[in-house]
Amino acid sequence: MTRPIAGISIALFVYALLAALLPLLVQLLILPVEAEANAIAMIFWIGVLLLGAHYASPRDPEKTAELENPLAGFRTALAFTAVALAVGFILYADALRGPFLGGDWSMIARAEALDNAHGLGEALRLLFMPARGVDYHGPLDQLTWWVQYRVWGTNPAPYRVFNLLLHVFNSVLLLRLAARVLRGRTSALIAAGLFVLSPLAIECVVWVSARKDLLGVFFLVATLNTYLRHREKHSRLLGWASLGLFVLGLLSGTLVTLTPIVLFVGEGAGFFPIDETAEARRRSRRELMTFATLALVFFAIWIAARGPSPIPPFADAIDFIGVRVPNQLFVPLYANVGPFDPIDKLSVAGLVLMVVLLSGVTSRGESRSILLALLMIVIGAAAPFLFDDEPSASAGWRPLYLPALGFALL
Repeated sequence: MTRPIAGISIALFVYALLAALLPLLVQLLILPVEAEANAIAMIFWIGVLLLGAHYASPRDPEKTAELENPLAGFRTALAFTAVALAVGFILYADALRGPFLGGDWSMIARAEALDNAHGLGEALRLLFMPARGVDYHGPLDQLTWWVQYRVWGTNPAPYRVFNLLLHVFNSVLLLRLAARVLRGRTSALIAAGLFVLSPLAIECVVWVSARKDLLGVFFLVATLNTYLRHREKHSRLLGWASLGLFVLGLLSGTLVTLTPIVLFVGEGAGFFPIDETAEARRRSRRELMTFATLALVFFAIWIAARGPSPIPPFADAIDFIGVRVPNQLFVPLYANVGPFDPIDKLSVAGLVLMVVLLSGVTSRGESRSILLALLMIVIGAAAPFLFDDEPSASAGWRPLYLPALGFALL
């Protein structure tokens, strides 16, 4: 069995095992299945993509040396940022002038309440301790709303411009991550460019309330980039910086809570530089456990703030060959996923086909990675149109944003 097929097979097996344990996790923690189980699937899928890319991409010393040149890297990132900004404003020109959408006004109301808070103590309480039963806990996200409310009031255009800027910055962070994973500047530029152009980002940019996902991806990728650099350079400053970025991501929402899964998968797959001494290995394990502990603490705070879930555990599980299967198992493909969009056997066939294509293309070497990236983008965007009665409502679904990054990376 070749390295790519072996790596992808192991990752998919672990992923399936995680999905099989989700019903127990939901029942123990009384979680809303749609939000948290999907977050588990999306975060872990990025780990699968990193693992597959690592196995499929042989290291090229000459290319890597060129990429690690600070001046060359800065110029490339600066040029890409300028082009991405221009393209982004062209693509979203009409949407930037639109009104607020459903859910946006509730965030405006929270920003107004924060603005009218009596003293710092009440403001902090509103930020960090929302009313029990509220399906939201993102102090940093709420803080961005408050700042913009103070400056712009209820004019929706600046809010959307900020979302668009976050999307562009996320693509720049992906450029740096892809440069390390794909081992080539051209491949990294194509991956980041696909992410900027991806139709899967529509809802996150246009629906201002989806900013927490933009912030979550921003801090997730920034944490990965910084932690990778820390492991390469053995810099304590970079180590603390990666931890700080992770905490900021946790303050943005629940999306980043399971980032340690990516780090643990990367550690087990040899994605990070090998520690040469026993002390270095122990230090790396302590770092990973610190990430995991912080994630558990923030997750517990969110559970306490939210209270019991009104959604029955796995109300959206599907009946496949007589077995109740949680649809989160298929979330990375987004072929008809959701409590009102049951997955059919054709979607399952699509899963099998995707695994075969993934194994076949990556086993032929890095030269096919561009074809695979385009294929995943097209399939990810086309699936809702093929399987959904209302494609306009699901083609740019908010939870597609993080997998869009993964598709582009592949």
